Amino acid sequence: MEAPESSNQYQDMYKNIGRTLATQRKRREEVCVTLRKQKREQFFSTKRAALEGAPSVGDVEDYISYTLYDDQVTEGLFSADEEKQEFSLMVYVARLEKEPEQARTEFWDMMSFGNLSALFDILKKSEMASNTQFLVLRIFALIAEDDDISLALATGIDLTKYLLWKFRNFDMKSIGDVLIILSLILKNTSVPTSSEQALFLIERCKRICQESPMPYIRGLAAHTIYKITEAIEDDILPVSIVSFAGDLIVSDELPLRISGYAIFNTLFSTYRMGNAVISSDRWHPVLDRCLTISGEEEEEAFQLLENLASFMLPYEISASPLCQQMWYIIDNDKYEGNEKRVKALSVLTELSIGSVDKMQLLMETNENARKVLALLLCRGKFDVRQQVLIILRNMLINLPSSIPLLVEKQTITGLSDLLTVMHPDTVILALEAIKAILEHGGTPMTSEGGESSFSFLAEEANVNSRLDFLVSSPNENVALLAMELLHEYIDQSDDDIVLPDDLIDLTLHPLS
Repeated sequence: MEAPESSNQYQDMYKNIGRTLATQRKRREEVCVTLRKQKREQFFSTKRAALEGAPSVGDVEDYISYTLYDDQVTEGLFSADEEKQEFSLMVYVARLEKEPEQARTEFWDMMSFGNLSALFDILKKSEMASNTQFLVLRIFALIAEDDDISLALATGIDLTKYLLWKFRNFDMKSIGDVLIILSLILKNTSVPTSSEQALFLIERCKRICQESPMPYIRGLAAHTIYKITEAIEDDILPVSIVSFAGDLIVSDELPLRISGYAIFNTLFSTYRMGNAVISSDRWHPVLDRCLTISGEEEEEAFQLLENLASFMLPYEISASPLCQQMWYIIDNDKYEGNEKRVKALSVLTELSIGSVDKMQLLMETNENARKVLALLLCRGKFDVRQQVLIILRNMLINLPSSIPLLVEKQTITGLSDLLTVMHPDTVILALEAIKAILEHGGTPMTSEGGESSFSFLAEEANVNSRLDFLVSSPNENVALLAMELLHEYIDQSDDDIVLPDDLIDLTLHPLS
């Protein structure tokens, strides 16, 4: 007997696309990890030292009308006349302060005519604590923001050697610019691979943090240590940096606290230093502060909490109030509509992709976890619903025994609603969560009538009709997964459709 034409069409579709589905599914499962990785890469790469609080170079209004292309400016750089030199240096500073983007383009163009070497020659010949030295250092601090020019500063001239050699002798007026330059060019220098240079710079910056009377300088010194920690080779970095970061996060000064969190977060990139952080008690204050802080400090602090949740062993998490504190934020109406709630959910997401013991801890630390997550999944802001969805999806797939404990009627209603959003990745995660529930079967622990099964609740929540609609989705991954759910769990009457092996045997793996 010949199969109906519609069945043949379905079968052809599976044959044509099925072989690529396994690869696509694996990529889809890694969506959370990819987003988290991008977030951390951005966190490590976009931090910049600020010139706020820096000593002024004076009035630059008279120099704004010039550009770096002007012959008078170029001649001044190569002149032995100090007045002409100062004029050219002031033009450079004025352009970089008032029109930084255009000035960087001009600077890059003029490098073909040797302006970088000329500036460095002026710096080497200038006297310590002189205005000429101050102006050249300010120019380098402003221009080092450009990644390409930063590379030229690190490798094209001996600027790093000069700064380290003179480091002890810079006055308070110039040391801020020196710290900014070092923090921006460090990754391209020999400092990260030289224990002598790295340890010298760390110790000097520590002393500046502890002894400088200027908050602006203390903040830059702490930021420079963070940049060294980020770039340095693991076996060079001293464990004592953990205690220093611990001192910073309890400081009264916001820039120092932010740098302290940033240093801690960087240390988690290696096992040795991550273990040193966990083994110490210097990170504990962040658990108390996370309830009240805001802004950039909040970003850094919750990044640290995410790293702690990911790195700590289950017994270490049990011994700390980490989970309880996150649940307090999530379940407290005080934080409704607050970014803090999303960040707390992100911390718990780290547990949902961990070991079985970590996933069980996530549930055990809040006896109302099911109701809290179901409520947020249905009524929270979209970013909150997304984060709850990720947690549920991970838990339901990686720990099937959690399904009766975490899923109720409201949970399935929330998942069904997320099938209607115009965001393919979210729809895919919701489909995978629904698949895990239907695959498990059984009934929820809080069945309102005592007879409802998960499949019945899904039908009540319009999952079936929404799957019918998603089959025609322009997104291939959404359409195939919806078709798979319909065939395997909803409409099993069409036996003519034969799924290929890579669909039948496909299993979802933990996000890691």
